[in-house]
This record gives sequence, C-alpha cells and structure tokens, in this order.
Amino acid sequence: MTPKTFEEALGIVLAEMRGVLLDRHRKYGPKNITATGIMGLFVRCEDKLARIENTLKDKTLSDITNIDADYADESFDDAWLDMANYSGPIYLMLRRGWWTLPLISEVHHEGSASLDVAVSSLFNSLPATKAVAHRVTKDFGSIEFEPDGKSLNYLVGR
Repeated sequence: MTPKTFEEALGIVLAEMRGVLLDRHRKYGPKNITATGIMGLFVRCEDKLARIENTLKDKTLSDITNIDADYADESFDDAWLDMANYSGPIYLMLRRGWWTLPLISEVHHEGSASLDVAVSSLFNSLPATKAVAHRVTKDFGSIEFEPDGKSLNYLVGR
C-alpha cells in the first residue's frame, strides 16, 4: 500500500511499530525489559544504533532506500522499529508502570467485552488510517483492516 497523505504514512509506520513490539513482547515477555529497567533501554538502543551504523558503512544516501533484509532473523527496518519502540512506547510504558500489564489474550474470556476493548484500543492507536474492521478472528489473533480500500492485516495480542 502506498500512502497518499502524511497521516496515512504515519498510520502505516505506527502499525508496523506496534506489530513488531507485540511480536517481541510475545517472544520475550516483560522481564527482558524490567530486569534492566530504563538504563537497559539505553543499551538496547546503542546495540541497534551500532547495527544500523555497521549496515550503513560505505553506503551512499541512495543506497539506503535499497537496503533489504541484512540478517535472516531481522530486517534493517526492524532495527529502526525496535529502536523507536525502545525510546518511545516501551520507555513510556515502563515509566508509567504499564509494561507488565497482561496481553489481551491473557485476560480474554468468552462472552466478555474484550473484543470491544481490543477493537476500540486499536482504532484509537491508528486514527489516521480511517480503518474499518473487516474481520476479527475468534481468538483475537488478528484484525484485518481496509484503510482507504486497501487491505492491511494487523496482529493483536495472542
């Protein structure tokens, strides 16, 4: 999907950040961050910056737009998304005491209002996409959106 406005582009990037953050949180849980706290976030950001710098060495400005996945387990863009998550949402959630909150899938019970909370939360996090929920899986594994007529799959807590 190619965005037509700044707001659409921002919505796409924020959705990518959220997807990567949720994926990492499912893999590692909250303890990988709480063990080292805010100072650990600096170390993680430094690691990502070193990786980005190493990838960019000897490259020209025009080469930057053509960088594909440089490691099998993580793309070049993933390093930027991780760094943005460490310095933004993770820092703020850690500081506010929200980092150890459970995932939606951990608190979901059949017949509860969790679906409304999940969808409402997702819409509030991506207002610029003008997203309309197209389909929600039973276990909240993913929500498929159709922002401006384009299909976008979005993962939520599983």
